[in-house]
Amino acid sequence: MDNNKGSTSFQNTHIQRAVTQEEKKNCEDVRIDVFVKELGFSRELRAILLLATMNDESGVNIPIGTIRMVPCKDDNSSGILSRLAVHSHHRGKGVGRKLIHALEAAAKDEGKASLMLECQPQKRGYYESLGYTLEDKTIYMRVGTPHQRLWKRHLLQ
Repeated sequence: MDNNKGSTSFQNTHIQRAVTQEEKKNCEDVRIDVFVKELGFSRELRAILLLATMNDESGVNIPIGTIRMVPCKDDNSSGILSRLAVHSHHRGKGVGRKLIHALEAAAKDEGKASLMLECQPQKRGYYESLGYTLEDKTIYMRVGTPHQRLWKRHLLQ
């Protein structure tokens, strides 16, 4: 896999909280491209959203990724990290890692002590490298795909 497609540098990737309607729409557009069109998942939106953008060769700021956090239904002190999405030609450059770190900071700002995520077993190592731990080895089906639950606890310490 060529992670250096084109001459665009990923050093100018910016992570910001999506606040304006345009930024929220850009997050939704990335999510639709990745999760609905590319992966075939259903469409939904309700969360704190973060948007990754970068300047293209002509200096235009373009959306390249997004992540969201929704509250845990049973635990107000925890959030659910979900729908990390980076356009395919921008993957492998640390954009996802930057989005996750920024979401963790946003979770702290919201008073969340922990974050939970659900991932496919083959993606588990990526999240473990970011400090998430598997607390239960159960593999379950979500939207027809095997998943496992990982946690990052003690965010506020």
